[in-house]
Amino acid sequence: MRIPLLRNIIFIYCLSFLSLGVMGQTAIDTTLSADYLVKKILLGNGVLVGEVKYSGSPYGIAYYKHPNKALGIDSGIVLTSGHVQLIHGPNKSPRSGWASNAPGDKDLDGIARGRTYDASVLEFDFVTASENLSFRYVFASEEYQEYVGSKFNDVFAFFLDGPNADKINLARLPDNKTAITVNTVNNERNSKYHVDNTYYNTTDPFVWDVRNRKVVKNKHYMEEEEIPPHDTQFDGFTTVLEVHYKVIPNEVYHIKIAIADVADGILDSGAFLEGGSFHSFGEQIVRLDNH
Repeated sequence: MRIPLLRNIIFIYCLSFLSLGVMGQTAIDTTLSADYLVKKILLGNGVLVGEVKYSGSPYGIAYYKHPNKALGIDSGIVLTSGHVQLIHGPNKSPRSGWASNAPGDKDLDGIARGRTYDASVLEFDFVTASENLSFRYVFASEEYQEYVGSKFNDVFAFFLDGPNADKINLARLPDNKTAITVNTVNNERNSKYHVDNTYYNTTDPFVWDVRNRKVVKNKHYMEEEEIPPHDTQFDGFTTVLEVHYKVIPNEVYHIKIAIADVADGILDSGAFLEGGSFHSFGEQIVRLDNH
């Protein structure tokens, strides 16, 4: 059983009173509504959105901005299975997280092949002006690298419903087959889509071996501490991935964007949706009706 660090609990308790956090160069704004985040931040050209719904912890969604593109995206929406304030870098802990006690998501259960917890779910109806739908995102997790290949297979998905889509998961690698989870995209599998940001403990002579569930000698003990290069707490993340899907212009679609912990609710994962990237394009242009 994995035990959350007490300092993380204290840290979150303090941050729960903040609506805007700036640590280093990362800015997080939790004051904006889900409706505003979708219609004013996420949306690009050629898309009209209806009602927006969000379910999950109030700390599981926020506006994100990093001018140096620490994760390859300068601004947009962040969804997390934990607390948005814990994404701030630099990474100085191998295990950081917060359990929101939100329920899991049955659709994500099927992809991860395990029970999910702490789901954050953003969904809305939309129509497009053109036949090509596109958007960009990054998946990140604190489960990297210790829990790769384990049951703690945190998961993220875009479920699309519409005239030519029946709850299709669009969050896949360019092969259009591989769903995005900790176990499918990491330092060992599909590694060209993975960015390592691991922090190594150099101060304790003994550490907990999560694979063999026992205390072992720390091979990094007394080495010079090296702070991971990317300005986020997450131990790893994907490269910027892009969704492309053929839609029928001016027909109503529904998208469900969801992320969750798997097997427990301790260590966090996050999804970063690039601002302005949810758009349509192509030769077929129609007038968008007010649905």
